[in-house]
Amino acid sequence: MENASIGHPDSSASSFQEAAQSPEASMKPSLPADDLDIYRLYFENDSNGSFISTAEGQILDCNPALLDILGYDSKEALLSQNAFERYLTPELRLLFLTQLMQHRKVEYFPCELKRSDGSSVAVMLQATALFNSRDEITHIMGRILEVSKLNQSQSQIFEASKLEALGTLAGGIAHNFNNILAGIQGNASLIGLDPSANTQQKLRVRDIETLVERGAKVTSQMLGFAQKGKYQVLPLDLNRVIESVRIMIEGSFRNVEVRLHPFDEAVVIDADPNQIEQMLLTLCINACEAMPSGGTLDITIQKRLIGDFSKALYPAQPGVYGAITVQDTGVGISPEHLPKIFEPFFTTKPMHRGSGLGLASVFGIVRNHSGAIWVESELGVGTTFTVAFPLSRHSAECRPEPEPAADPPVIDTILFVDDEPLLRDVASQMITRLGYEVLTAATGQEALRLYQKHHDRIRVVILDMMMPDWNGIETFERLQAFDPRVRVLICSGFTSDVTSNLLKKGCKGFIQKPFSMSDLKFHILNALHEPAAMPA
Repeated sequence: MENASIGHPDSSASSFQEAAQSPEASMKPSLPADDLDIYRLYFENDSNGSFISTAEGQILDCNPALLDILGYDSKEALLSQNAFERYLTPELRLLFLTQLMQHRKVEYFPCELKRSDGSSVAVMLQATALFNSRDEITHIMGRILEVSKLNQSQSQIFEASKLEALGTLAGGIAHNFNNILAGIQGNASLIGLDPSANTQQKLRVRDIETLVERGAKVTSQMLGFAQKGKYQVLPLDLNRVIESVRIMIEGSFRNVEVRLHPFDEAVVIDADPNQIEQMLLTLCINACEAMPSGGTLDITIQKRLIGDFSKALYPAQPGVYGAITVQDTGVGISPEHLPKIFEPFFTTKPMHRGSGLGLASVFGIVRNHSGAIWVESELGVGTTFTVAFPLSRHSAECRPEPEPAADPPVIDTILFVDDEPLLRDVASQMITRLGYEVLTAATGQEALRLYQKHHDRIRVVILDMMMPDWNGIETFERLQAFDPRVRVLICSGFTSDVTSNLLKKGCKGFIQKPFSMSDLKFHILNALHEPAAMPA
C-alpha cells in the first residue's frame, strides 16, 4: 500500500475529465436530466448523512442529515471544512483511505468524528471511491450512519422478534387451553340441564360457567397478542368505534372526564370491529386506572401523514394513516417499565388485579391489522398511546344483526369432527340435548367416509381446524369436492386469516371454543337455515 497514490488537488478536475473522455466512459449509458432529479431527491432526503468529497477531503456536497450529525447549521459552513479534519485522530483517516484503496469501497468502517462544537460522535462509515486511469482516487462518495440510531434500530428489531416468538408460544397455549375450557363448559351445560340437579348444584354450575368465561377472556387476550382471532374484516369507520367505548368507560369510571375528538370525515380502515373495539377499550381502561383520583381522557381520531416511525415498535412505510390517540392525565409510566409494557404477563398491578395481557393483546391486534403503535409517557404528567392503521379503499359498512331462526326438526343429523375424545363426547351429548341426531369423527379421513356414507341425512358438519391427519382446511376442501352444497361450521380455539378465507369459500360460520349450549344452538340453526348455495 506504500506505493498506492492518492490524487493531488491540481489533478482532481483533469483526472475526472480524463475518465469522462475515456473510451470506457463513452460506452456507459448516462441518465437523462430528469432522472438526475430523482437522485438529487434521494440524496437530500436520505435519513443518513451523505456526502461527496475529493480525495484530499474537500467536501463538494452533503445532505441535511450530515449537517445534523456533525452539528452544522448550514451547508456552506460544512463545505468550508476539510472532511479529513473531522476525524478524531489522523490514524483513523489513514486507515480509512488504506481500506478504500485496497477494496475500492468500504462497507462498514467504525470511527469517531468531531462535531462543530468539538464533541465527538460515533458513526459507521460507508464509502465508494472513483478512480482515474492512473488508479488514483479522484472522488469519494459516502454515507455516515450514526451509531446511536443504529442501536435504536437493532433494539426495535430485537424487541419485535422477541414479541413474535412469545406470540407463537401464547397462541399455542391459548389454543390448548380453549380445548380444555370447551370440555369444562360442555359438561357444565349438561349438568345444568339435568332435571335431577338440585338448586345447590345448579348454583355450582353457574359458578363454573362464570370461571370459564373469565378463562376464555384470558385466552382471548393471549390470542390477540398472538395475532390470531381476526374473524370478520370489514371497512370500519374509527369515528363510530369511539362512541361505544365512551359509553362503557363513563359507566365504570365516573371520576374521569372522557372527551371525544372525531375526525370531520370518515376514517375507514379494514378491520375486525370486535378486535378494534377490544383494543381501544383496553387502552382506555388502562388510562382510567392510571387516574385513580380522576382526570381527563382524550380519544382523538385523525387522518395523519406519518413519515417517521422510529418511535414505533415496528417500522412502517410513510403515508397517510387512520390514527387513534388515547391520552390521559394520569401517573405516567416509569422509564424502566416503558420498554416492557407490551410483553405478555408484565404488569405493575397487584396479582389479583391484572394478568399482564391487556397491552400484549393490544400489540397483537395492531400488528394483526398491519398497524403501528407507540407510546410517550412522563411521570406525573400522563401517557399517550398512538395507533395507526392503513386506510381502506372502501366506505364503511353497517354490521348486519343475525336474524332469529326457527327451532330445528328432530330428523337433522350433525357430524361433529374433533380429535379430542372428551370434546367429541361432550359435544355429542350437547347436540343430542338440542334435538339432533349426531355422528362423530376423530380425523378428517373418518369425517369424509362418514359424510360419503350418510350425506343424505347429515345437514351440518362441525369441523375442528387442528387435527393430526388432514387439518380443517384439507377436510373442508375434500368434503366440498364431494358435495359442493355441504354446510360446514368451523370450530376452533382461535381464528385466523385462514378461517376468514374458508368462510369466503363457503363455510357457514365459526364457533369459538369454549362454546355454551346456546352458542351451539345459535350457530347450528343459522347454518341450517342459510341457503346451501354453491360457493362463488
